[in-house]
Amino acid sequence: MTVDFIAVQADFVIDTWLSHANQVERVKDANLKPSDRIVVTARYENTGSVRQDNVRLIIGSLPRCVQLKETSAAMSNSNSQNAWTPLPEPVEFDKSINMGDYLPGGTVYLKFELELCDSETLSDEYAHDFGEDGALWLVPDIIIRADTADGSKSGGPLLLTVLGPNQK
Repeated sequence: MTVDFIAVQADFVIDTWLSHANQVERVKDANLKPSDRIVVTARYENTGSVRQDNVRLIIGSLPRCVQLKETSAAMSNSNSQNAWTPLPEPVEFDKSINMGDYLPGGTVYLKFELELCDSETLSDEYAHDFGEDGALWLVPDIIIRADTADGSKSGGPLLLTVLGPNQK
């Protein structure tokens, strides 16, 4: 007699990407100039064979001079008929956001908009010269992490390259 067992497995994926505000192209890195806006999106999908309860997404801290547009944070899943709805709790960086429970194949999206400060504030914050060559600074650490009772995974890092107003 042969007995085959299928292991119950908890597994998931998390993907992240950037897009410039009002554009649809998805990228993993973006060149920004003062006052530019970008949209950060994350997708969690339960790829395992069991339900995952209390899926939490954690957004890492932001660099100086990058601000969250408070009213932009939203989520989309089958409970909202895949429409974007405001988050049930405010976004706090380095703190988790409960995105709900997901059956196998279940997916949730999180998005929020970030805005880089203006050139005067950027100059005050980073004491740069707005030269025409080279980036002012790189911030390779916008990371979104998914936590479940069965483990943790990170999407990213997403790379922001901040350019001066005279750079291309």
